[in-house]
Amino acid sequence: HGLDEAIRRGRAFADAGADILFIESPETEEEMALIGKALGDLPLLVNVVEGGKTPVLSKERYAELGYQMAIYPASAFLA
Repeated sequence: HGLDEAIRRGRAFADAGADILFIESPETEEEMALIGKALGDLPLLVNVVEGGKTPVLSKERYAELGYQMAIYPASAFLA
């Protein structure tokens, strides 16, 4: 459905009372910046999977893009 639809849905979930927002698999920093600009006033989560589609960045860069939280679900398996 595309990035615009994902952002629209994220905003709808926030309006419905969601505590955290997660937009699945942005593929570029540009997409992440658009999500952060649109939804970064709310707790925004990035799912960081090494070798996945979402860019692996520093925690500082994620914060600059509007993300307040990051999870690394595969890191322990790759250690």
